[in-house]
This record gives sequence, structure tokens and C-alpha cells, in this order.
Amino acid sequence: MNMNLGIDFRGGSMMEVQARGQQADVADVRGRLTDLNLGEVQVQEFGTPRELLIRIGAQGDEATEQQVIQQVRTTLEADYEFRRVEVVGPTISAELARAGTMAVIAALLAMLVYIWLRFEWHFAAGAIAVLFLDITKTFGVIALTGWEVNLTTIIALLTLIGYSVNDKVVVYDRIRENLRGSGDEPLAGVIDRSLNQVLARCIFTSGTTLAALLPMAIW
Repeated sequence: MNMNLGIDFRGGSMMEVQARGQQADVADVRGRLTDLNLGEVQVQEFGTPRELLIRIGAQGDEATEQQVIQQVRTTLEADYEFRRVEVVGPTISAELARAGTMAVIAALLAMLVYIWLRFEWHFAAGAIAVLFLDITKTFGVIALTGWEVNLTTIIALLTLIGYSVNDKVVVYDRIRENLRGSGDEPLAGVIDRSLNQVLARCIFTSGTTLAALLPMAIW
């Protein structure tokens, strides 16, 4: 299944501009650049309300990239000051993709070692199996919906790993505590009781994070 890789991983041009007036107009800039038929164009607010970050997909060779940058300058320079212009080549993009992949793998291995040392090997194996499912399901949703995969996606995956392991450590701690005084109670009953005891805490933790992220997603 093909992933919709963003400019971070495919290469392209990135420009930071500042409005000469009091306010930058994202919609206006996006409309002007779309009329140039440059392919993939991303425009977003960056820093202050006067600043914008413009990303344009890879155009092929270096000469074409420079032509595109000049077109953008000609179109916007009357209203915007160009503060930074960078071209992300295929080599840098490949390094970013490799570094992002290694970050996710390293995080998974670190979690495996931590849980293995703090609890027991079968706890670690279960945690990593569920973590693997969390990551693959997330990638599956991203691939099916066609969402762009960029460095922000890698950050989100690392955050997902952190919260997933946090929930598992909380559950495992409670299971270990309940096992000490469980007597002849079946293991399935101990696990069920432990899950019920920490369910509210896990929901509140995730809900608090969601409440903080929701306004950012909207605005």
C-alpha cells in the first residue's frame, strides 16, 4: 500500500515569508500559487500572524526548482518579504525518512527493554505486540485515507507509543499489586479486576490530552 509522502520525505522547496503589511493572508497566497500550476503547494501560518511558511513539492532537477522559486518570488514579493528559502533535495529527504524510521524503531526497543526489566518477559512481549498493532493500525488508517506522511506524523507516532506504553505500565503495576494478594483467584479474574480499577484513570489521561489538542486541530 503506497503512502502519501510529504515534502519532508520527497523533497521540494520551502520558503519563509513575512507580510509587508499587518496581516498575512493564507487563502490569498495559496490561491496565487495554485494559479501557477506548481503541483503540491502548502501554505500555513508560521510564528506571528505576519509570517507564512510555503512548501512546494519537488519539481525535478535543480534548474526547475530555481525557476519555481523565482516564479513564487515574482508573484509575492510586492506584498511579502522572503526571509528564508531552502531546497530539500532527495538526499536530505531520504535521510529524514531513515531517521524517522529509526526513531520509531528505537522507541519500540527502548520500551521493550524498560518493561522487560521492570516487570517480566511475558509482560514485555505482550506490550510490544500491542504496540506493534497500534503502530500498524495507525499507518493503515493513514494509508487508506491518503493523509500526508511528514515529520509531524513521526512525532505523532512517537507520542502514540509513549501514551500506549504509559497505559500498559499503569495496568501492569495494578496487576502486579493484585497478584500479591489474589490467593487462589484465577489470573483472568485478576487481570479483569485490574483493568476495571485503572480504566477511569487511562480514560482521563487520554481525554485531557484530547481536550488540549482539539483546539489546536480546529484552529
